Order: sequence, then C-alpha cells, then structure tokens
Amino acid sequence: MTDSQNLLDFLSTADQVVEHKPWPRYRLSRKEWGALVSRLAQAKWDLLGLWAEPKEVHTALLDTVTGDIAVASLPVTGKSFPSLSGVRPSAIRLERWIQESTGLTAEGLTDPRYWLDHGQFPCKRPLLPD
Repeated sequence: MTDSQNLLDFLSTADQVVEHKPWPRYRLSRKEWGALVSRLAQAKWDLLGLWAEPKEVHTALLDTVTGDIAVASLPVTGKSFPSLSGVRPSAIRLERWIQESTGLTAEGLTDPRYWLDHGQFPCKRPLLPD
C-alpha cells in the first residue's frame, strides 16, 4: 500500500462488493475496516458520511485526488465498531448519533455523550428499533 493508492484500489481487496448505486459499496471485515481507519490517517479521502443500522456501519468517502466516491460497510457482530474519529475528528458527532440511535458504540470515541438528548427529555435507548 502506497501513499498514492487511490480509494477504489484500496477497497478493491474487500471481502465482498455489494450491489449498490450510484457508487460502489464494499463490505469489509473487521480487519479491513481497521486497515481503512489506519489508511485514513494519511489518505486524501474526505469523510462524506457515517451512518448505521442496528447490525452494520457505513461510511461514504471521497478520494479528493481522483474524485471517486465509495461506500464501505462493516457488519457489526457485537455492540461496537472501530471508531473513525481518531483520524477524522468530523466523525465524532456522527458516532455519537450512531450510539444514541442504534446502541452501537464506536471504540475509542472521545466524547461518548448522546448527540441530541442531553438528559432533558425521557426516551428509550436506542432510539431506533432493532
């Protein structure tokens, strides 16, 4: 892996490519997701989004050199996933929302407070049903 490796080449080694439009989506293993987090520390890839379902986390990335966009997904078997916020601080609020809405926790999240509910109204956790 080189510093100049583009996003699509990096993700092309994923375990599974999922039918997805308009951009390709790659389903990563936990090890591949960890490699993605490490690569984000150096790559010129912008975080376009980070969201989750109760059993899967997704991120959309833009390769600012090539203009390519791709989605990477991680099936979550437990209740946590490796955080992106250590290398992309803009992910902190998105990881907080994932925690609040799905109950999944980003491992290494530096600000674990809920994003919307600051204890001012009673509600069930997580906000989204399974």
